[in-house]
Amino acid sequence: MEDEEKINAFEFLRLLDYTYHDKLGATDQEIIERIAPGIPMILALHEWFHPDCVSGELASQYETFQMIASVLETGNPAVYQPKHASNTHWSNWPEGGKL
Repeated sequence: MEDEEKINAFEFLRLLDYTYHDKLGATDQEIIERIAPGIPMILALHEWFHPDCVSGELASQYETFQMIASVLETGNPAVYQPKHASNTHWSNWPEGGKL
């Protein structure tokens, strides 16, 4: 924690995620129920390699988003074969929440 006297909102959210991760995300069924009928779930990602957009990196330059575009274009989830390890866990972005 940055300040021992108070907890910042992003610190509180990280604590909730750490403590109740399985209860915070929607289930596949909950997602399906909220999407218009007839639209199939092609790909669901919970982790991926995300660029540092704050530093000027563009999502379009990274394989993650290029492959997602290919999956949407082809309808084939097997196209998504990332080579980079996921970096979406909050611990990879220590400055996140301060933006």
